[in-house]
Order: sequence, then C-alpha cells, then structure tokens
Amino acid sequence: MAGGHRRIDRVMDPMFLDGLGDARIEELRRRRDECRAEIEYLSYLRRLLQGRLDILRAERGQRESGAAGSLVDRLPEILSGGGATGSRGAFVHVVLPDEEMALARRHVERLVSDAGLSDLPALSDAALDEAVTALEEEEHAVSASRAGVFRVHDTLQGELKERYRRDPSLVLEGWAGGGDLSGRSSVGRSSDAERPTDTGPFAPLPPLAPSARMDASWCSRRRRERPATPRFASWRPFAAS
Repeated sequence: MAGGHRRIDRVMDPMFLDGLGDARIEELRRRRDECRAEIEYLSYLRRLLQGRLDILRAERGQRESGAAGSLVDRLPEILSGGGATGSRGAFVHVVLPDEEMALARRHVERLVSDAGLSDLPALSDAALDEAVTALEEEEHAVSASRAGVFRVHDTLQGELKERYRRDPSLVLEGWAGGGDLSGRSSVGRSSDAERPTDTGPFAPLPPLAPSARMDASWCSRRRRERPATPRFASWRPFAAS
C-alpha cells in the first residue's frame, strides 16, 4: 500500500491503485473517500488563489487604464465576475476540517500576504506583476493536481460500480454499515449527534429500510391486483316525493 506523510502523496503514488481487483470493498471505499477529501481541499485552495488573482488583476487593469476610484468599492463585482473554473460539477460533499482550511490559507499567504492585498496602491508595478505571476503558476499547479486526483478517484469509483453491478447486495451492505450510496463522502463528516437536525415542514424523510420497502412494494402490488370499484357505484338519486 502506498505511503507518505501528505494525503496528496499517498493518492498520487502509483501503488495507491495496486491490487484493486483483490481489495475488499471497504478498502476501495476508504481509498475513494481519501481522494474525495483531497479534491475538496484542492478545490478550496484553488478558490482562494483565484479570488486573490481576481483582485490583483483588477488592480493592474485599473492602473493600465488610468481609471480613478477605489478598488474596494468594486470588490463584489470583481469577485462575482470570475471566469470559468473548469469544475466538473463535482459530486464531492466533504466537510473540510478547520485545520485544513487554515493550512490552505497559510499556503496562499506565503505567496501573497493579506496585508499586501489590503494596501494595493502601495505595491509597485513590478511587485504587482510578480504577485500575479506567482499566483497564476500556483493556480495552474493546483488545478493539475486536482485533475490527477480526479483520475485516481474515477478509477476507484469505476471498480466500485463494477462490484455493485456484479453483486447488488453490496449496495445494501454499504447502506447498513453507514457507507456512501448517495455520492457523499464520509470523510470529515460530523457524527449524527453533532449534525443539526432539520425538524421543519420541509425536513427530509429518512430512507426506508429494506423490510419497509418490501412492505410498500407488496401493498402497491395488491392495489394493482384488486379489481377497480366505481367510486360512486352505490349512489342513487333520491326519489321525488
């Protein structure tokens, strides 16, 4: 099994995909969820980089055009008008731990400090160009790593789907064991005791247990087999007195 101190190193090690055909279903799910956690981290890191890039590019554009005005007043427009990020519309639903979010912020801070962003007019043109270049190179590297993790994930997910196709009972087994059947990862997810419960009128209903689904199926079949009776067959008009 692949080793390494960092999750990205373990996931991208070629050994991470060794022996998939002989691996237990639990091991496949664990590796798949580890990929999903790394994808979520890289996605968050990339969003941080892109947000700072948008701000720096706007400052450079404003200097080149000679436009007056405060960049602060345009921040909502700048941060909401970014280009396409190349997202796959991913399935990933992972709660990123606070320590990983802090790690991503520190990573970006080493490239361009938030203090520098708060006083952009004080940056020289050369320093501004240098900061943009550093962020662009890092954003490209993070995007490439993210795409690589997606490829590993898709290989694992393909093996899981093939197992489910050959033996559908594995789906219910994963359900009963708290596994992932909805595309959401259990990595970083809070426990049921910690998760807030929605008790409002639109709260989602819990899934039916297998036995309940069988009962519901039997009732539905009985209704279809029962001969239809006209709803108002016994109705007769009152005789006129």
